[in-house]
Amino acid sequence: MKFIKNLAAKLLRFVGILAVIYVSMVFYLALTERRNAYPRAIPHKEARAAIAESAQNISCTLEDGTVLEGWKLGEPGTPTLLYYPDADEDAAQFLAELGRIEEITLTTFNYRGSGNNKGTPSGENWSPDSREILECATQVDGNRPEYIVGRHWGKWAFHIPSWNNAGQGPI
Repeated sequence: MKFIKNLAAKLLRFVGILAVIYVSMVFYLALTERRNAYPRAIPHKEARAAIAESAQNISCTLEDGTVLEGWKLGEPGTPTLLYYPDADEDAAQFLAELGRIEEITLTTFNYRGSGNNKGTPSGENWSPDSREILECATQVDGNRPEYIVGRHWGKWAFHIPSWNNAGQGPI
């Protein structure tokens, strides 16, 4: 009888430890889910310093009033390349890495909640924000961007068919 009580106590202790580990893991996943799915880019100080004199600061005001920071590097009248950064990349890094390209105007904006932008990134606002960023890039020089590129999350921004207006949109 004592053997059975000891065995039952050890089994209950083991099950209790497993339950605590399981609950801890579920709690951790729940807390980090949004951050892992939609990471935020922190401002990249070195990249911003590198483009401070060559790039022009621009902004994009979304329909809900959120203001997105961005940069333009190039000469007016040249074709525009719009760059959509990865979710955890400061858009200034792209300009600092690439530098000036002759006969191309580079334009990029940080997403909601990234860099110095306010807000929280999410799946609900990513697509509308990406569309509005395209419209803002169109207003920078008055022409729709001729080229759209991106990294990771950003590369999917131009795969949304409704943007393409029957094949007349950017490539």
